[in-house]
Amino acid sequence: MKKSLLMGVCLLTAASLAAQEVSISVINDSSYVVSGGINEAGTSRTLAVGSFEYQLNDDYLVHIEGQLQRGENGSDDVGDIQAYSNIDEDDFSKLYEIWFQGEYNELGLRFKVGQVDANSEFGFVNHSGEFINSSMGFSPTILFLPTYPIPTLSMNVFLDVNEISHIGLGIYSDESNEFDEVFTIAEWQTQFESATLKLGAWNQTGDIDRLDMTASQDGTNGYYLAVEGGLSLLWLNAASAGWYSQLGYADDSVGEIDLHLGVGLVLYDTFNNQGDRAGIGMTRINTSQYLHDELNKNETSIEIFYRYQLNQYIALKPDIQYIISPGSDKFASDALVVTLRTEFSF
Repeated sequence: MKKSLLMGVCLLTAASLAAQEVSISVINDSSYVVSGGINEAGTSRTLAVGSFEYQLNDDYLVHIEGQLQRGENGSDDVGDIQAYSNIDEDDFSKLYEIWFQGEYNELGLRFKVGQVDANSEFGFVNHSGEFINSSMGFSPTILFLPTYPIPTLSMNVFLDVNEISHIGLGIYSDESNEFDEVFTIAEWQTQFESATLKLGAWNQTGDIDRLDMTASQDGTNGYYLAVEGGLSLLWLNAASAGWYSQLGYADDSVGEIDLHLGVGLVLYDTFNNQGDRAGIGMTRINTSQYLHDELNKNETSIEIFYRYQLNQYIALKPDIQYIISPGSDKFASDALVVTLRTEFSF
């Protein structure tokens, strides 16, 4: 009896440990403005992320994540609007995400409730994930998106329409986690041949100040489109390759960025090295006509990177960006910026 009880406890303990997953990652960007911009200077910043997941059973998952960021904002030396480093931010340390997810595969239904980074579910492009420019991650025309560094309380539902098409809907609170004013986003995704298409629309409620200095307006909305797919192009002895394109639109009477276009190409497992990546991409934005006295009419960033997987825990990513007409400073010249991103993951 005691032996059976002890064996049962051991089995339950083993099952519990298997259902848990703890991960820690640290990202450091060390950058230098080689020429142009506002100041030819160096900056460094670090983002640390710790997460815990517990699989309650086959259907339910709990996720808790904390983040800490320290360092300087590199865009202060460049004058770019799009943020050439996607970890740039004022120093913070916080409980970043905490959510509960249910997934019913037989129904093609998934839901997620809690404090969620909206970009983890909406607007992202898989093949753009290795670029470090912020606009590669999601279109900057998606105004008010509750993402880094301020995710908010939300309710999200995702449904498989058929074998190749899916729809998602998210309702997000404001930064105070109140639902008096809400951000709503919907995304339809489908596949055709070797490509995936995502079409999204979003809406922000509440009084919003207009850039034309007239009275505020009640809410605003916008749209975005993303297409990505695989390629048989295997340069640098890569195992596979992928491409993507993004297009975003917002009302120029309320958003400083009203149009966005992004394209990119990524090679995976280059030189037959698992984990290595290489990519080239471009992101271009137009600013609101009401801000052309303060901002440049457009800004274009061209990015090239190579990610070298040093070992199981460390990766090095040299990154070069050439930023044409940095948007937030009309007196800033075209900038050449080099960054070494170091990634630690455990």
